[in-house]
Amino acid sequence: MRTISYDTYYDKVYGGWIGKCIGGNIGACVENNKYLMDLQEEEVFPEEIPPNDDLDLQLLWLQVLEHTGVHLTGKDLAEAWLQYCWYPFNEYGYFLHNYQRYIHPPVSGSFNNHYFAESMGSPIRSEIWGMISVGNAELAKAYAYEDATLDHEKESVWGEQMLAAMEAEAFFEDNMDRLIEAGLTHIPSDSRLYRCIRYIQRLHNEQVEWTTARQRMLEQFGHPDASKAVQNIGITVLALLYGEGDFAQTQMISLNCGYDTDCTCATAGAIFGIMHGASQLPELWKSQAKDTFTVGIDVVRPSSLISDLATDTCRVGVALTRSLNSAVSIQDVPADLGVERIPVARKHKEITIDVDYLGVPAVGFGETKQVALTVTNNTDGTTRGKLLLSVPEGFEISPQEVQLTIGAGDSFVQAVYIHVPETEKVIPAGITVNAVYESGGREAGRAQFGLAGSQSYYVMGPFWDLYDTKEHDSCPFYDPVHNRKSRPRGPASFNNYVNLEKAYINEASFEQLPAGGARFNSPEHKVNLEDWFGMEGPACFYLIQDIDSLEELDVRIMIGNNNGFKLWVNDELAAQSSEACFWMPYNHDIPVRLRQGRNRIVSKLVRVGEKLDYSFGIAESVPHSPRHFSWVNGLSSIVITP
Repeated sequence: MRTISYDTYYDKVYGGWIGKCIGGNIGACVENNKYLMDLQEEEVFPEEIPPNDDLDLQLLWLQVLEHTGVHLTGKDLAEAWLQYCWYPFNEYGYFLHNYQRYIHPPVSGSFNNHYFAESMGSPIRSEIWGMISVGNAELAKAYAYEDATLDHEKESVWGEQMLAAMEAEAFFEDNMDRLIEAGLTHIPSDSRLYRCIRYIQRLHNEQVEWTTARQRMLEQFGHPDASKAVQNIGITVLALLYGEGDFAQTQMISLNCGYDTDCTCATAGAIFGIMHGASQLPELWKSQAKDTFTVGIDVVRPSSLISDLATDTCRVGVALTRSLNSAVSIQDVPADLGVERIPVARKHKEITIDVDYLGVPAVGFGETKQVALTVTNNTDGTTRGKLLLSVPEGFEISPQEVQLTIGAGDSFVQAVYIHVPETEKVIPAGITVNAVYESGGREAGRAQFGLAGSQSYYVMGPFWDLYDTKEHDSCPFYDPVHNRKSRPRGPASFNNYVNLEKAYINEASFEQLPAGGARFNSPEHKVNLEDWFGMEGPACFYLIQDIDSLEELDVRIMIGNNNGFKLWVNDELAAQSSEACFWMPYNHDIPVRLRQGRNRIVSKLVRVGEKLDYSFGIAESVPHSPRHFSWVNGLSSIVITP
């Protein structure tokens, strides 16, 4: 069994939180600057301590640990987020969009989250798990999974798990190379993150100068989005290696590398602080932290002092060593620490019901979605009862009732089918499924989960223009086989072409739609036209959708595109762009007023290359910060029948 004194444990936790806060403070002012910078130590400290989501959510997780206990789940974290955290940014917003429709983690982190699923939002929440799981990397990794899958998948989940494992191990490991090796054992060896870190290690061992190492790493693993996890964790590891055990040098390298600087500096500072303890951090840097943090969400700590935050964290860590973390013993714990205030007993649930979405958690017009429900008997005896299943009126579920006999500790898996009949012409943003297990005339278990209601599109197209070789004959080419000039085969003759300005259907009004269109369901904001049409090359498509609003509503239509588009709302041209760009979910933020009732929205899209990237989502401004937005869940899709 590993042992550590409470004083050492506290010093290292305190050092980790100071390092975290310092890094967040200095990095916030240049966050998302992707240039290599040349900032100097004397110019990086802010006058005011800013709130930072990197820390705020961990304060919320600490609150959940204190109130719910050490046996928390991703659902506990999700419920706390809904109640206390207003942040709707990027991947946070997609988590909220999903979870408000009862789409549970881990699917809440991956569904409809193409662009931000592998960003830095979760790796920067790793410290709390490493600090409370002192010396137990597997426990830290398990907590990190529950956290990361709220709003991420794959590389970001692995990133948070790796960092949490390193931070747990840093209480007993003072060699950076060995610590990184320990972290790498917790992520897949074929992941981009693993390969990125190995690449940085090789450059460091070859004594490549750090600015050159940064550039080479970005050439191999970079992304235009400054928040992507792989490149930013790569910067953190680079700074820790090239910092050569010097806190200031580690921070300045991390800062001057750019990209998601509040994250990279904070994580590097936290790992360094845990390894060396607060007592070994430079006094100049510690004084700049002012032993103070600020909070930007609805979490109120008993104190805003970092030193008190360290005490509160240690209280949970000590409680864990007396329950889930039996491999470590913390010696000489103060009698008045209040460890008994932390709930350590596992909540007993007689029956639990878990859902496996078996793929995309969505269903649309005329579709049937299969899910698998696992009913588990957590008691010491056999249970006999019935599973009752229901969906909102207008939808169908099968079966509606199942008689079950489940032995002690056993589980039963039930296939369930949710169907949207073709008589149901209005599809809400979310469809809620209720599952209740009754035994002996009483409710013994309950679960509620949701499916996204797929958007119904009526599509006209594809349309394209042809090259007429009879008309365009000004460029004959020589045919050496027949020793003569032949028909032209200029570049255009090998391709179709398309024109955004050409009206392929009547664009004066879209109220009366021509026949011949096709109807498709899109479960996510991003529309995959290549799944609908096998035709390759240049083409034009009109995507027509009817949106039902219960009231007049000011919204922001978010368009992601890589080719030109035009957008009409109720026959008014709301936006257009001929720009070709790298797709992200909100290349265009378009203010629109929806009328009460039906709103017809038409997107004219052109594909000039091999693939069309396009996404459509409706959002609204948030009261806390009008420049930010949250996705709207209260609108319904009306099935078009021309």
